[in-house]
Amino acid sequence: MIESSRIWKHLILWADKSITLCFFAVQFNSIIMVIKQIIQTEPIGESLTVKGWVRNFRSNRFVALNDGSTVNNLQVVIDFEQEEEATLKRITVGSCVAFTGKIAASQGK
Repeated sequence: MIESSRIWKHLILWADKSITLCFFAVQFNSIIMVIKQIIQTEPIGESLTVKGWVRNFRSNRFVALNDGSTVNNLQVVIDFEQEEEATLKRITVGSCVAFTGKIAASQGK
């Protein structure tokens, strides 16, 4: 088990389906999950929709997402080449967004 203070660096969501400016909490097989539960259960490979507020957005690709359930963030990776530029411009710190994709272990350090 990865220590909880560093876990957000090890779980990422590959946003491959849609980005919506929205609401919060996560729907996974008709069960509502918050980011804290995702970090604790590590559902690697599962498709889900994550909703929360943007804490950081860099390189038009990486979003640190938080829903208030934990101090840790979930990193979302956007395929910016496939996403509309107008949508990416609307993602700013504090924006409320929803991402749909698959949970994966981080390939970074």
